[in-house]
Amino acid sequence: MSWGQVVASWFSPGRLTLYASGMFLFFLGSAAVDMVSLIRAGGIVFPQQDPVGRDFMAFWSAGRLVLEGRVAEVHLEQPIHQMHQVAVACAPDKTCIKDVFLWHHPPPFLLVATGLAALQYPFAVLTWFILSAVFALLVIRQLLPGPRQWVMGVGFPSVGFHTGNVQAGLVVGGLFGLALHWLERRPIAAGVAIG
Repeated sequence: MSWGQVVASWFSPGRLTLYASGMFLFFLGSAAVDMVSLIRAGGIVFPQQDPVGRDFMAFWSAGRLVLEGRVAEVHLEQPIHQMHQVAVACAPDKTCIKDVFLWHHPPPFLLVATGLAALQYPFAVLTWFILSAVFALLVIRQLLPGPRQWVMGVGFPSVGFHTGNVQAGLVVGGLFGLALHWLERRPIAAGVAIG
């Protein structure tokens, strides 16, 4: 058996579906472990001082600074870190979140972050997760119409990474997926999605 045949046997449609299903079950198991940890901690901060939605913390904190009229401070470490403590309702004399999640995103995305920051942090992170997951699932359904392909889409490792960090990965991936889907039929819409 040649090396190419061995590799092809590893990546047969049945095995790819099995691998993706395994990844998806791993994601669900990790989420369950995280939920138990949060219940034990009694809040939205894990015992090691990591918040739910690590990457989302930067979105919410920058948006909250804008809502307070402090837009010039969104790239500064101290004000962002101060908003992290506000997000998790930390006492003023205490530091509940040790890491700093800085704002590294383009200015137009600040409009989205500001809208989300109008909600309390737990509701904002849940809203962003649900909206981005629904968007990504709709794109996956459009690009990968069969059930086997859908399983491969939701079992892709970056989906699990996004689920753990609640960042912009599913939205960006969905936009690029739409761009590829529209590239020949609707090139202007594809360009907008890429932009």
